[in-house]
Amino acid sequence: MGIFTNSVIREIGRNVGKGISNDLFGDWHATPVKASINNSLKQGWDLNYVTPEEYNIEEQPFYKYASLISSFFLYGVFFTIIFPLIAFVWVIIIYLMLKKTTNLYAKVPMRRKDGRTKVGYRETGSAYVKLKSKRNLTSEELKNNKLTALMILLGHLFVIGLVFYGNSIS
Repeated sequence: MGIFTNSVIREIGRNVGKGISNDLFGDWHATPVKASINNSLKQGWDLNYVTPEEYNIEEQPFYKYASLISSFFLYGVFFTIIFPLIAFVWVIIIYLMLKKTTNLYAKVPMRRKDGRTKVGYRETGSAYVKLKSKRNLTSEELKNNKLTALMILLGHLFVIGLVFYGNSIS
């Protein structure tokens, strides 16, 4: 295998191991994740000015999934050509078929520190913050996952069919 392939395999193994470790040992052994606070500070607003009662979980952002055409070409065709010996495509298909939950987000007010106001901050809109909890996917989201997995499978089978067709011509 090449250097790039070995690097990808090591990185995937490292990330999977870290994820399993975080799930098993929780906060005791977990890698600290402060992405939402760091992200908010980079954007110029601070989560420290938001109380837990102001976290609104009733409105969730749109569940993101790949379009059917990009699933066919990118994951189905491209990954089958790039990684022919690795079952990466099948991992994606099985993951999408079995996935039942996604991250839970809370809509919070974006507040910036402002010494000119009595409360010490000013509001600049609202944003979504990822929480540690999960939510169940809706029936439409589950259907979209299954359609995406089907398109990936069709792309994979398309490449395999082209290989067999090319071999039969030769």
